Parts: sequence; C-alpha cells; structure tokens
Amino acid sequence: MSAFKFYDNNLYNLHSYCIMPNHIHLLLEPKEDDNNSYYKISDIIKRIKAFTAKEINKLNNQKGTIWCKDYFDRYIRNEKDYGNTIMYIMNNPVKAGLVENYIDWEYSYYNNGLIRM
Repeated sequence: MSAFKFYDNNLYNLHSYCIMPNHIHLLLEPKEDDNNSYYKISDIIKRIKAFTAKEINKLNNQKGTIWCKDYFDRYIRNEKDYGNTIMYIMNNPVKAGLVENYIDWEYSYYNNGLIRM
C-alpha cells in the first residue's frame, strides 16, 4: 500500500486501489512532467512493479520475478464511468467472497476528493 502512495502527488494522483491475493487494481491520474507532457502509464507501472518486486524479494529473502510483464489499462471516459470503476475496484473483495462489505477490506483505498470530470 505504501508503494502506491510513494509516487502519489509526484507521478500521479492516486484515486483508488485494491490489493487482492492474486492481482491489484489501481485508478490513477498521471501528472504533468517537467516537459509539460504527462507521465506515461507504462513508465508508472514499470516503476511500481520494480519497486514492489525489490521490496517483496527483500522481505522474503529471495530473488526473481514477482509480476507478470503485462498489465491492463483503460481510460475513464466520464463521471459515470469513473463511478462504475471505483465501485468495481472497491467491490472486488466482496465479489471474490473475501469480505461481505467492501469497507471491511483493509487493502483498499479511495480518495473521494479527487473527482474531476
């Protein structure tokens, strides 16, 4: 969880995440870089994966690959799409049968102060 917040307000604004046993959901908004362009999602994901893989390997006293090379991304088109995406992310543990209410899943986050459509 701290890894996602590490780059928050630097490379991106972190809207939401949910850490599941076998995958992760992130909703982030890339920020502008020094060249008045936006940080690329691919570069952001690469940094997150590299940082977390190093930390996970360190914690487990191991070496090797942690993450799959690929990832799935998509654009949020409008306010309705944003709301649906947030609910999908937050309800993922409920759908998986891990908790009865999304509020009970301690590995998720939603910053409701970031809605900008």
